[in-house]
Amino acid sequence: MPSQYLTVAELLVAPLGLALRSVPAPGSSGPAGVSGAQTYEELTNLIVRASTMADSYCQQILGATQDAEEKRTDGGLAGVDQHGYLWVHTDYWPVLSVSSFAYAYPATGGTPWTSAPLGDLVVERTRIVYPAGLPRRGVPPLRVRYTYLNGWPNTTLAASVDAGATVLPVVDATGIVGGQQLTVSDQGNSEVVTVAAAWAPITGPASVALAAGTAFAHTPVFRPAPPPAQPYDIAVTALPADIKEAVLLIVKGLIETRGTNALVMSRAGGVLGNTPAPRDSAEQAPLESRTILDHYRRLL
Repeated sequence: MPSQYLTVAELLVAPLGLALRSVPAPGSSGPAGVSGAQTYEELTNLIVRASTMADSYCQQILGATQDAEEKRTDGGLAGVDQHGYLWVHTDYWPVLSVSSFAYAYPATGGTPWTSAPLGDLVVERTRIVYPAGLPRRGVPPLRVRYTYLNGWPNTTLAASVDAGATVLPVVDATGIVGGQQLTVSDQGNSEVVTVAAAWAPITGPASVALAAGTAFAHTPVFRPAPPPAQPYDIAVTALPADIKEAVLLIVKGLIETRGTNALVMSRAGGVLGNTPAPRDSAEQAPLESRTILDHYRRLL
């Protein structure tokens, strides 16, 4: 699934200084005869493009993903410290949880892997540490394999919930862990909820247990929406607010660039305006957004 760090509703209410039109109801026509469904999809595609540009600049997917990696202790990204603790520096961050961790000395005829008890692992923001008491010198380099959750969970409600609900049905629970705080972004009824401590991380659609009931009812409107309703997604996210701000700035830049570089057919039949040479996504992102996203770039 492509990254989408904003909903259309969040974009429409953002103070960007742009005259973004409201999304008309499906079946009716908006400005210039554009249907509601077309407008909603156009804005969604714009958000996805801006979100992908943010990922590209940071050299990692900011939304939560599950990844599997292997490293060697002689490669600089894994090692055994002076205490005999085995550590690995993950490719992506922040590390949320670890679902498997094993190590072995390379051997011909098959590698005998030793699995570490997950409860013994020390999970840091960018590292996983196993206090194994291994010898530091005089041994071959180790291979280390591990699977981990990283990034910030970012999804939407999959169904309506009543006030006082103790579960949140979400489209994708990837990255949601026990005790975590999530923001339910619902115009006028936004709130922060806490995931139940006993919640076990899973991926895919799920009903996430909460530590306490919701303060408000939340009612998304799914596509296709019956007239006169408009599609309305409700985000459930742990993304830092400044990442959302950076994506909004990228969206604004894309809209303004599109207007500035538009090609216009003259009455005489010629084309006015010019098209700039293509730039990579890092260059296209506005300076303000890059300044924000510098804090979230991949470290290695």
